[in-house]
Amino acid sequence: MAVPLSNVHASNALIKSSLPPTLVAVFTGATSGIGEQALKHFVQHVPRPRCYAVGRSQTAAERILAECKKLNSDAEIIFIPADLSLIKEADRVAGLIREKEGEVNLLFMSAGKAYLDRSSEFLRFSCLPSFFHISLTKNTETEEGLHKLVALAIYSRLRLTQNLLPLLKNAKHLSRVVTIAGATKEGPIDLSDIPALTMPLSSLRGHLISIVTLCQERLALENPTVSFVHEWPGLVLSNLHSELPWLLGFAMKWVLTVVGFFTAVSLPECGERSVWVATSGRLPPREGGKNGVESSGQDGREVLRGSNGIVGSGTYAVGWNGAVQSEQVEAMLKGYREDGTAEKVWEHFQSEFKRIEATE
Repeated sequence: MAVPLSNVHASNALIKSSLPPTLVAVFTGATSGIGEQALKHFVQHVPRPRCYAVGRSQTAAERILAECKKLNSDAEIIFIPADLSLIKEADRVAGLIREKEGEVNLLFMSAGKAYLDRSSEFLRFSCLPSFFHISLTKNTETEEGLHKLVALAIYSRLRLTQNLLPLLKNAKHLSRVVTIAGATKEGPIDLSDIPALTMPLSSLRGHLISIVTLCQERLALENPTVSFVHEWPGLVLSNLHSELPWLLGFAMKWVLTVVGFFTAVSLPECGERSVWVATSGRLPPREGGKNGVESSGQDGREVLRGSNGIVGSGTYAVGWNGAVQSEQVEAMLKGYREDGTAEKVWEHFQSEFKRIEATE
């Protein structure tokens, strides 16, 4: 069932009275788009937060940090420049945060998400020949031998989460990981190409989204006092088309502007809903009582059904409007758990981390 925006606003308005004023949060992809909006709206709702903003652009960071200070003069914002397409950078960022903090309440990750989502929407509404569809996925591999897009969307996020889990488990109140990707849009997994080095874009989106959800489920199983949320924020128009070659970028901007006129989620709504998935008591961990905002009926008291079909399981797949996955997606994910696909996917990532560690 969808959560109306009015209910989201009502829940977010209770953050100041429901949660401690000094929450510690980490935002990746924080210098543009969804990450920027999530950071700004979080700062508006939490009285004295300490936020780590991780991104690539120092110039954008200076602007955003100044805007955050205007929104909340008591907020402490610490910028960490990083290229999170590299595992070693995820390790470095986590190390810097561990040196300064004893606990983290929120890890909010959006770096790399929008390129995949907008590319998929672009192909869906365009008439480009099939060879163009494939060429869009042929990103230069990173120096660590990973597909750059997939490294941003999955590898570095998983690595950063695992590195920060001790701090998340130390949190006495809210303890949550939010991954912005394509929840509720899960699709077939190709075990012959888990890293998606040769996969066409038409297959890439569903493949990666299912992997994100399955890895999140594994993390929740091993860390029952932390809540894990995979969210699809909808089509949120930002400037990510500028990262494509100029002709494709121009075409994507044109298509998405037309489509977005009818279907896009506004940046302010995206920011408010991001805060809701980060703090709502309807998305609690499986154990530990770190439930987030108790909404007193304002956004519904019922806890959401997890991606594994269990209410309050600690692992959730949530669409842009707060609705959870369909029964069809739930059944597909169950099949992946039962036939060993989920375990093979998990083993792949742990093996790749070991490989990369050995080369450092």
